[in-house]
Amino acid sequence: MKNKLLMSLFLLLVAINVKASIIVGDPKGNVTLVEVMSYQCIHCHNMQLVLETLQTETPALKIKIFPVANDQLSLLQATSSLALAKQNITWFKAYHRALLERAFTETQTYEYLKTLPIDHKLLEDNMHALWVRDDIMQGLNLLNVYQSGTPLLIIYATDNPEKRRIFRGEASLVQLKQAIMDVQ
Repeated sequence: MKNKLLMSLFLLLVAINVKASIIVGDPKGNVTLVEVMSYQCIHCHNMQLVLETLQTETPALKIKIFPVANDQLSLLQATSSLALAKQNITWFKAYHRALLERAFTETQTYEYLKTLPIDHKLLEDNMHALWVRDDIMQGLNLLNVYQSGTPLLIIYATDNPEKRRIFRGEASLVQLKQAIMDVQ
């Protein structure tokens, strides 16, 4: 019983204290959703419209996004999305949506990035930065701690993280809205 309680407290701290480089929605939102996802995960692709709708319908929602990688293409897409978010969150949102709406090859990924009016040298430098690796590792650690694949969604009251709901895999808009109401 004591070990289970300690593990529960540990999981709570891991979910709450992770710092994400990608934050969308209301940065001071009263409810936080942590999303661990992969651009090569079909379930993550399926969740994109649900999460966009949830964000639109829940303006006080803070979303922390952790892209993870399990192959060369997903590594390229995760590192470039993290680097792009640091440079321009608006262009990140468009890139994020595009990657989740259709399956990009490596060539298509590079071609899309070249079309963006950004500092491409800075993007490339940031893609290889330690903070990008650390963000990806944080996402992978969350998957490990919560014994989950992608997507992993953790919803909690920003000011009371003990109130939380965890979704391993796809969830409906109704389930996510109910989880938000449950944690408030």
